[in-house]
Amino acid sequence: MGILSAIRGDSGPEPTAVEALLEQAVVQLAAMSANEEIFQERINELELSLSIEDREWSKIGSGMGDGFQFTREALDDLVHLSRLYAIKNPVIKRPVNLQAIYVWGQGVSIFAEGVLNDIVQAFLADPANRRSFSGHDAMMDMERRQRVEGNLFLRFFTTPSSGRVRVRRLPMEEMRAVVHNPEDRDEPWFYIRKFKKGETEHAIAYPDWRFARQRKMDKAGGTADEIVFTMPSTTISPEIPEDINIEWETPVMHRKTGGFGDMDFGVPETYAAIDWARAYREALQDYKKTIKSLATWAWKMKMGGGNAQLAAAAQALGTTFGVDGSTTETNPTPTAGSMMAYTGDMDFRSIDVSKAAVNPDGFRRLLLMAAGAMDMPEVYYGAAEGTFATAKAMDRPTELAFRDRQTFWADVFTEVLTYVIEAAAVAPGNKRVSSDGYDDFTSQMKLRAGTEQIDIKIEVDFPPILQQDVQQYLQALTTFTTQNGQALQLMNDGPTLYRIALTALGIDNVEEIVDIFYPKDGSAPTNREVKTYEAPKSPEEVELEKQEDAKKELEAIALQQRALAAAPTGNQPVNQGAAGADNDEKRSRGGPNAVARESVIEDPEFREELISTLTNLRREALAAIAGNQGE
Repeated sequence: MGILSAIRGDSGPEPTAVEALLEQAVVQLAAMSANEEIFQERINELELSLSIEDREWSKIGSGMGDGFQFTREALDDLVHLSRLYAIKNPVIKRPVNLQAIYVWGQGVSIFAEGVLNDIVQAFLADPANRRSFSGHDAMMDMERRQRVEGNLFLRFFTTPSSGRVRVRRLPMEEMRAVVHNPEDRDEPWFYIRKFKKGETEHAIAYPDWRFARQRKMDKAGGTADEIVFTMPSTTISPEIPEDINIEWETPVMHRKTGGFGDMDFGVPETYAAIDWARAYREALQDYKKTIKSLATWAWKMKMGGGNAQLAAAAQALGTTFGVDGSTTETNPTPTAGSMMAYTGDMDFRSIDVSKAAVNPDGFRRLLLMAAGAMDMPEVYYGAAEGTFATAKAMDRPTELAFRDRQTFWADVFTEVLTYVIEAAAVAPGNKRVSSDGYDDFTSQMKLRAGTEQIDIKIEVDFPPILQQDVQQYLQALTTFTTQNGQALQLMNDGPTLYRIALTALGIDNVEEIVDIFYPKDGSAPTNREVKTYEAPKSPEEVELEKQEDAKKELEAIALQQRALAAAPTGNQPVNQGAAGADNDEKRSRGGPNAVARESVIEDPEFREELISTLTNLRREALAAIAGNQGE
């Protein structure tokens, strides 16, 4: 029985040479640490690491030639280890979460043209789909899982009468094998799933969604019968039964990353970083132990006396806590600011550990290896110089890596929504769109909305990854669209311009806003005119207006005074004869004896009273006008 068996408490055969080497490493590791939890954790990690290394690769034979890929058991262990490190190790957890944030953190705009957009939005808004596929939490979780597991399995549940499609994710550990076209390895046919219900193990085969679609095309829309498919023994593990029931009505979509195209399953993208993340963690743990060990002895004292004096010093400086079971301290250490006094040859000084301490910055190369394996620059691991710089700038490879992953998910959503639209087109309960079969050249389903033939066009738009000056961006968009007022105008399409501008502004409900200004049903826009109000005036402007009004009022009063004080003006009678008398001369109002009366305005008191009355009347009129304007 080996040491590991004794530790686990089980019995087993004598260890092999490899196991003996492992046991020796475990014993040495245990001797370095007094922490039982770390001890057990490292035993498990070393056993798992050795397990994967021993059976990491296996040759497989196929009609397309020899290839290489992980065995399914080794891949299970690797996925399990990757999940653990993505949860507990910051070197792995940080880039996994960060990429998910950059990909999905700003949202996404998904839409189709015309009547197809109603089908798309209904699918995305379906609560069942939001929980597992189209909701923000679901999309973030899918990205993290893709990074950690390297595989995505989506199963489609379709209601034939209405065309409603629900999407569910299948667990990676239950998908055991992939069956390919014997003549074309790039064409998967079936995915084998094994799972337990209670004590009973079940095995089911799901058709690949493209393969199921091709069979419908070949049968011109006919229904596939339930058949028994016999898998070649060289393709799957021997423990999978040869006769498996195929669930044609629930096809599966598989997307993989982290490996090569000819591999059946993807590989966790964290695989290359796990060893270096472990090494970096262990280096920091060793550094912590070094600092802790150096802190064990803080002072050294040298004295000229003998053992009696040494014993007295030990008793004076020692602790009584724990002696003979005591839980109290009767000889506490001196308080801060105390003074040490001694005589004779005694020497008392602190231990200098400045040259013995290990600089943790020397572990940077280990972190860089882990960061490189995760395609993530060092600044994203907490470097101070990257805090502000990465807000508006990013190294080009990292930016393109995030864009690449967004393109990956755009393809996934496009393919899923294509399946959704085709399912709705062949459903008898859906009256919005119908199918006219498949195009022989493009293999696309021919769709018809009423009497109009339409094409499937799905757009998945992500906001820019980098933070940008929105005002500058919109000015550039305006310049491009109007060409600075020149006769030539480009992209003269309202919905497209709205989508570009709203996406750049980070608006989530882009399609809802576009539909307000450009309704898809051809009705009149439902937008409401924005009411504008005069901006409130500042106190300085109000005071200036008061001064101007007072000045104008004084000028008006002075003008009235000058007009009243002046002599009467106008044409006065020169030759006034008797009223109504027959006279060849020009006649006027009076007769020949009429005399102009002295003007009463010449009376100073009357003039002053008149001016005062007119002034009061004017002020009352101005006050009344101001009151009416306020109301």
